[in-house]
Amino acid sequence: MKAKQIRKITDGSIIVAIYGLIFLISRFLGGQLEYNLSFLMPIPLAIFAFKYDLKNSIVPFVASIVISFLLSINPLNVLVFNIPYLFIGSLLGGLLIKKEFKPIYSILILTLVTSITEVLGSIALASFLGFENIFVDIQNMTLEMEKLFGVNTGDFAIIQALMEGLIPSIIIII
Repeated sequence: MKAKQIRKITDGSIIVAIYGLIFLISRFLGGQLEYNLSFLMPIPLAIFAFKYDLKNSIVPFVASIVISFLLSINPLNVLVFNIPYLFIGSLLGGLLIKKEFKPIYSILILTLVTSITEVLGSIALASFLGFENIFVDIQNMTLEMEKLFGVNTGDFAIIQALMEGLIPSIIIII
């Protein structure tokens, strides 16, 4: 084997090891690392695809999916979030090589597309699990809290307004 091919295999295995380490540490932290670093997940695979080729990034892409299924806490999370992130990383990394952007712009574009994908994935997962309208759920929750604690509706108006503004924002941030 040539030195360039050995380097390519080594870099691909390092990328897969990075994903494996993220998922292993995240497993011990209850999945928080996986959720909090989700927007950074495509970057290693994008760097690999940027450095070599879109065609050569298929093997680390598939290996990273297998590792994520083996080490992730939630397989549904892998299907909805991790596979699209890895796909975005390999696809955009391969496409940005042809556009010849500066590396910082490539990473910014990659992070922006990943953030949009995360919001769309959250919406798709919420509709799949039956959370059609979060505002109706928040109003029902505040009404139940009023019944449980025996408080007037006027006293809970501020809490309801905060919940209607904060919960969707927290979902988008997460």
